[in-house]
Amino acid sequence: MNGFLAVVWLLVGVGLIVYHATTGDPTFTFPLADHRVSVGWVALVLAIYNLARAWALRSYRLEEWTRQAQLSRDRDRRWEDRRKPPSDPDPNFNFTDDPPRP
Repeated sequence: MNGFLAVVWLLVGVGLIVYHATTGDPTFTFPLADHRVSVGWVALVLAIYNLARAWALRSYRLEEWTRQAQLSRDRDRRWEDRRKPPSDPDPNFNFTDDPPRP
């Protein structure tokens, strides 16, 4: 949605700037110091804002997807570790036998 809005604001901004540059019509302008500024510049700022939001949202979704994939791999790895048969115990750590006699 933000990408679509960025394109719309870009078209409106460029259209208004070109319109004011070619015709000199003061409609859709506002005074700034001694000049009349086209509202198209505000539309261009909105286009940049929407592009930044679209990029940030895409970046967040990609990061979240990567994190979820890593969690899924970790969960699968733990599940596989549980399903493995237990290995033979180490005889060095067998404390069930009687201690050796002196």
